[in-house]
Amino acid sequence: MPGRLGDGEAGPGEGTRALLGTLRPADAGVLTRVTVSPPLLAECLSRTGAGPTGWAVEISAVLRGELERRCRASGTPELPGGARFVEALALWSVLALHGAPDPPKALTGEVDRIAGECARLGTGSDVVLTYLRVVHAGLSSAFLGRCTDTVGAVDQPVVMRELSGRLFEAVEAVASLVADRWTTVAEEWLNGPRARSAALVRSVLAGGPVPSAAALTARLGYDLSGRHIALVLWCREHRGGGCTPALEERARTLLERARSSSVLLVPAGPCGLWAWGGGGTADTPAAREPTGRRPSAGGVHAAVSLPGRGVPGFRAAHAQARAVERVARAAGSAPAVHDYASAELAVLLGDDLGRAAEFVARELGPLMAEGPAAGALRATVKCYLDHERSLSTASRELHIARNTVAYRVKKAEGLLGRSLRTERLRLHVALQLAETLGPAVLAVAGGERPAALPV
Repeated sequence: MPGRLGDGEAGPGEGTRALLGTLRPADAGVLTRVTVSPPLLAECLSRTGAGPTGWAVEISAVLRGELERRCRASGTPELPGGARFVEALALWSVLALHGAPDPPKALTGEVDRIAGECARLGTGSDVVLTYLRVVHAGLSSAFLGRCTDTVGAVDQPVVMRELSGRLFEAVEAVASLVADRWTTVAEEWLNGPRARSAALVRSVLAGGPVPSAAALTARLGYDLSGRHIALVLWCREHRGGGCTPALEERARTLLERARSSSVLLVPAGPCGLWAWGGGGTADTPAAREPTGRRPSAGGVHAAVSLPGRGVPGFRAAHAQARAVERVARAAGSAPAVHDYASAELAVLLGDDLGRAAEFVARELGPLMAEGPAAGALRATVKCYLDHERSLSTASRELHIARNTVAYRVKKAEGLLGRSLRTERLRLHVALQLAETLGPAVLAVAGGERPAALPV
């Protein structure tokens, strides 16, 4: 069968077993950050033990970094869910060296998932093969280096030969699996109705020649001539069972809150979804989101556009949602729903995060300090400026006493060395960027943030 190792049943030799027994991760907590599916992790732990398993996970992180650098340098796309795939390959290699004859079912599932995602995004199988080559080279170097360090000079040639042969067969088994499954899975995706819809939507977004609005509506089952709001949804981390169901459920919930009469959903990678809602009210889902400033439930985030109309509005709304997504990802920690109306200033000014951070540092000075006291000062001063320096309105908005607002404003003026009654624009913008982008602009490049202010 494709993917079976030729002599895996025999098990490793004595020298190789001794070497494998020395494998230990440098970080004892590495197994708490595993991204592969639980069955694959459990199989590796049961067959090889925590030491080799943790070592493989740790090595995979190094290999992922190398692959990311190569992709950036060459301008080639990264593999969808590539981090998880590399980790799975490293675990499979350790399993194969311990004598496992076939790639586990969990790894077969990974290949199927990646083939589907690549077909959906138009990514070729050559990207997968590049990952295989880099992982093979990196693991070979790591294992042979371990052999040099732990195996006596007399036994090294035999152990190195066995390691090289088994590792080559392990990677070849996966390459065979990719070749066997790629065409079948890719055809299933490409010939499916959702794949055809996704290709048509991408063509519309690209701005090239497209059918009439009526023809588009007939083919997509969604009216492109009317009013739209666009959403971009994503998960911070890839889930073992896939993210698409959770993303689609979240998109439908948000669009229902916006009273959209029709919905169009387009998968965008293993952890992403593009969505549009037609019709509806003037409100965006964010305006109706009861948990708008709380962390996202289940790790799902959504960026929401302003309304647009017709095919141009369809494109423009999506571009807005993508811009908000970039800002939200740069911010790191953010609310569940990010709407364009709230993030527009950061979208316009935050494309160059380095310069944005320098601007924030110059304007806020000691108000950039870490800790709750500085955070309260920034929030209070921003709210005070948001409401035209009204102490009463800021007090009601923040649910604190008017005197507390006045005290914090005076304290901020003392720290800044100037009054908030004049030259407010730059300070107000810096506070908006700090609130929206958070650590992305509050972390000073090449220096330290001011010491925490006393509470």
